[in-house]
Amino acid sequence: MRSPIVVAAILLSSSMAFAQGAADIATARDLFREGMELRTAGHLSEALSKLKAAHELYETPPSALELARTQIDLGRLAEGYETLLSIERIPTAKDSERSKQARVEAKDLEAKTKTRIPTLRIDVRGNASVTLDGAVVSPALFGIARKIDPGKHVVGCDAKRTEVDVPEGQQVTLPCESQMQVLAVMGGLGTPVQTQPRADRFSVLYKFLPPKPDERWTLHARGGGTTCALPCEQWIGEHSGAYLMRAPTADDDQARRVDVSETLPATIGSTVTARPHAGKGSPAAGFVGGMFAALGVLGVIGGPITLVVGLADLKDTSATGRDTAIVGGVMTGISAVFLAIGVLVAGNNYPARIDYVVGP
Repeated sequence: MRSPIVVAAILLSSSMAFAQGAADIATARDLFREGMELRTAGHLSEALSKLKAAHELYETPPSALELARTQIDLGRLAEGYETLLSIERIPTAKDSERSKQARVEAKDLEAKTKTRIPTLRIDVRGNASVTLDGAVVSPALFGIARKIDPGKHVVGCDAKRTEVDVPEGQQVTLPCESQMQVLAVMGGLGTPVQTQPRADRFSVLYKFLPPKPDERWTLHARGGGTTCALPCEQWIGEHSGAYLMRAPTADDDQARRVDVSETLPATIGSTVTARPHAGKGSPAAGFVGGMFAALGVLGVIGGPITLVVGLADLKDTSATGRDTAIVGGVMTGISAVFLAIGVLVAGNNYPARIDYVVGP
């Protein structure tokens, strides 16, 4: 049996805890009201601090919902999304009607916010030190598409700083090469090559030559991740799905993609020097131009023959020779026009390609 002193101590501590809890609830209520007034007035940053403090003092579905809405309005989509998910962890035993409605609204907002959160993937080549907005990025996260708030972010790659704009709902990939690799390329040594693949990898070492001065090409894996920026060297296996992508240029704002050959252009373990060539215009228009040129060639061959046959038969009193000669002349003229148009169209519309030279 407990002594009267122990019982009194328990009752006193319980009453103090209740009093403190009531005080926190009252404070949270005032902070919540102030936060909502600030948000209505357009002072989102001040409102966020008030609503966050209110939610920390007393967690309820309405306080979490309004805190998440404010975070989302400030562009902190990832943070707001996590706040919405936390509502599931708030006990439902004593939910008011307002709390029940807040849970429903949170579910709807959660689904809409999820699709708006972009991702940023940093593909690292070499032993680079990487930071994101000043915070060090663990090597375990290299090449991982991380959820991030939309807007401008600063990625540090060794001593280099790059500002990248991440739009809502988009997947952005940023290459990062260590300074040692950059120095090696500048010195003509090329990008350090991967370790020799195993014998069962069926690979060829591709040496991708530097692009033209006004072009920038990158090598991508099947999934779209950046493998390296040209010039570089890479072991690529048969049916790897790798492709080269050229960034838009001043005179051609269209990105150009060309797939690396699905069948190895050399024997396994050999070396291939590859040079990309950017396409131009529309490949579909180029195909039509080729068809026009082919028809023109046939007509230019057949037209003069018909003309000669007609001229040889001009003595024919039935005028057949004359008609044949006219047909041959017209055919020749039209075919020449077709040929000229076809050559012009095909010459200005063609797909990107890669030239391969098998090394020793």
